[in-house]
Amino acid sequence: MIPGGQEPLALLTADSERNLDVLRRGLRRAASFAFYVVLAADAARAEVLRRLRAWSGSGGVPELRFFAEGAAGVGEVARFLAVSDRTHPLASAVIPDGVALVETDGGAVVASLNMARDVLGKLIRGPLVLVIAADRAPELSRMAPDLFDVRAATLEIASMPGEPAPTFALALGEKRDKQPARSRAELQAEAARLRAFADEEIPAGALADAWIRLGRAFFEEAELGEARSAAEEARRLAEGIGYKSGVADALALEARVLEMTGPSEAWEQALRRTLALRREAGDIARTAGDLCRLGRGVAFLGRPEEAEGLLRESLGLCEQLGDVRGRAIVLGHMAELLARRGQLDEALRIRQQEELPVYERLGDVRARAVTLGKIADVLEARGQLDEALRIRQQEELPVYERLGDVRSRAATLGDIADIYHARGQLDEALRIRQQEQLPVYERLGDVHSRAVTLGKIADVLQARGQLDEALRIRQQEELPVYVRLGDVRSRAVTLGDIADICHARGQLDEALRIRQQEELPVYERLGDVRARAVTLGKIADVLEARGQLDEALRIRQQEVLPVYERLGDASSRSTTLAKIADIYQAQGQLDEALHLLEQEVLPVHERLGAVRLRAVTLGRIAGVLQARGQLDEALHLLEHEVLPVHERLGDIRGKLVCQTNMAIIHLARPAAGDRQVAAELLRSAGRDAERLRLPEAETIRELQRSAGLEP
Repeated sequence: MIPGGQEPLALLTADSERNLDVLRRGLRRAASFAFYVVLAADAARAEVLRRLRAWSGSGGVPELRFFAEGAAGVGEVARFLAVSDRTHPLASAVIPDGVALVETDGGAVVASLNMARDVLGKLIRGPLVLVIAADRAPELSRMAPDLFDVRAATLEIASMPGEPAPTFALALGEKRDKQPARSRAELQAEAARLRAFADEEIPAGALADAWIRLGRAFFEEAELGEARSAAEEARRLAEGIGYKSGVADALALEARVLEMTGPSEAWEQALRRTLALRREAGDIARTAGDLCRLGRGVAFLGRPEEAEGLLRESLGLCEQLGDVRGRAIVLGHMAELLARRGQLDEALRIRQQEELPVYERLGDVRARAVTLGKIADVLEARGQLDEALRIRQQEELPVYERLGDVRSRAATLGDIADIYHARGQLDEALRIRQQEQLPVYERLGDVHSRAVTLGKIADVLQARGQLDEALRIRQQEELPVYVRLGDVRSRAVTLGDIADICHARGQLDEALRIRQQEELPVYERLGDVRARAVTLGKIADVLEARGQLDEALRIRQQEVLPVYERLGDASSRSTTLAKIADIYQAQGQLDEALHLLEQEVLPVHERLGAVRLRAVTLGRIAGVLQARGQLDEALHLLEHEVLPVHERLGDIRGKLVCQTNMAIIHLARPAAGDRQVAAELLRSAGRDAERLRLPEAETIRELQRSAGLEP
């Protein structure tokens, strides 16, 4: 017997949680017979049955009559069909073991259910839920094609991939081990098996469902070409029989692939066609979800006002349905949109005051942990690294460890490594990447996440000045994975990272060629206006390094800045203005540089609460003041406004850079005691740089040698 207590029996995917919400609303609303097929196996199946037992007879869900499992349950269904009193129909029913129906007596009871299709509504006046493993659903549909024609919905429920079966599964009457994520070869073998079926052997709708499930599995393994092929085959089958919900599911999967590969026009078209089909079917719940996806999509394509409108429409539908989880999810996407526009305070308010309490009230510990991670993202963007690290280590990570969610644990460790990297603690960042995160993805066979992690390792090596090894990883281990998987976006990002290394090595022509000819065209094809603007900014960096200041200035003012203004991204706009101020300073236009930093850049960071960026901007202002000969003013800013911020934030690298700049000013001043103060500052900065093995260590040693100071 499956326990019906409150302790979850499996950690389900986010899509599965949404599907269960759809099922629960369907059970509440069913005023007459409605047939639901739930595709679930092993621990996910146990969790579905636990939820159904918990819902039964409460919250608007009718009392659910559970048939037994195994052969006993098959006999029970047969007797029900044979002798049921139609004057006293069941309120609703659950057949928990569809596999037994298929396997017992050659599926005789399945045939009986099929023949009884037209009278089931008299035997059961409400919903009938049948639970079966996804890989056995085609057999069921072949045995009962008429019954499948009257489905209200087919909903797939799966536990998180790549994790061992939870220990609580041993308490179940049936000890079914959770199957690990399938390998690429296994998925391709499944595709070959599906292609071998003639269309008439399995009902086209069931075959379309099978292709969609396979396509999703390919997508989860980042096999984008295979995922799109599966989606297209599912759509062909569904369109052939007018199976509109199947067409919508296939288009939704195509859209997920096109988001990664482009072109942007096809991606948006797939999203809009999916939404139109959901609206036509009157499926409010899925319409809300597709509005949310389209909102994220158009935001990505550089239309934030339209995106906000779509998200608000989705929010309204969730409120209409009383879907508190869906509402929280949409609010989270709205917070994401605000964060990308630099409105960090409002993004943080939504996360903390509107989204997080919902998951706490629902008892959804995993969604709560994910949201805490998003809160940490905002804090990190504001420069509050210590608090972001505390949340990651003390509130988010322990949840995934307790749930046995090894993949999410590895991702969170990566986020922790990012914070250590930002603080300049490169050895610890590298240790986490190499010893704790990478082995997990290798054990799971997750080639895409492994490649991403290798790229992060290359980031650390590059920051330490180990450019040759960083370049080798990028070119020989990371890039080929994205090429094979067809992930054009990740390939473009990696090419940009290679261009960064070329820039650092002084290979400016090659860096410029990669940016202009290989990276930029990809973002233009994908319609990713933000990534295009970032890349144009990188091109301006190269031109500035080559001394082509006028062209670098033109790009920043005429091509980059207008994009961030159109997106409403105040933070990126101010960062671009700071880069323009750098060019003014290099051209000797010190008054213009100072005006821009003081009047347009600094106030934005203060308004957004971006404490670290404010400190960086004050450091830039100090640099301009130093160039103007205002050494006392520059030193005062660094000592009283910049250094304390880096110390408070735990930003060791920022602190040692600030100390080095202060030492340079002390060495330039004739005041008594300046050399001694400079020597102490350089010794402190040098110790941190040597301990963390930062490339700044060599710069500090050279300063000490040229000034005749003891290290």
